[in-house]
Amino acid sequence: MQNHRLLVALLTLLALAAACSDSDTVAAGTSTTAVDTTTATISGSSDEQALEAALQRWAATDTASYSIVYQHNCFCPMEEIAVVVVDGKVVSAKGEAGVEPQFARQPMTVDDMFDEIRTAIDGGAAAIDVSYDPDLGYPTNYWIDEALNIADEEHGITVFELTPAAG
Repeated sequence: MQNHRLLVALLTLLALAAACSDSDTVAAGTSTTAVDTTTATISGSSDEQALEAALQRWAATDTASYSIVYQHNCFCPMEEIAVVVVDGKVVSAKGEAGVEPQFARQPMTVDDMFDEIRTAIDGGAAAIDVSYDPDLGYPTNYWIDEALNIADEEHGITVFELTPAAG
């Protein structure tokens, strides 16, 4: 009787684990492409090529001063952050309440976002999903899962608005 209960419990756990698997995750080394009218999402082996193309578009804009509104996406309190960047350096950052962000990491520039994506690619992250602005090249949304078997280390950014400085 005890063995029967143990077997039932084990089979139930296996069924739950199978139901929790994420069949939509794209593993590193595979290639899929989804394109819409505002962003290009490229996952898998073409991450490096997409990053290089986006970096070239961003560099061609010669945009060193801009304002950007984004949100960190993670297992953490999330808030929108409005950052002003002048000559590639953060000069101000405000959270949703118009004050210094309460929960966010260091305010990020577009170059910081590119660096985070590059680090994930070079570090062999298990899954990377990135969308870039088709005109200016900056990341509009990205999600990085360093290891599929670890919970809550996933993180990313959603950019809501980027406005180049006049002049």
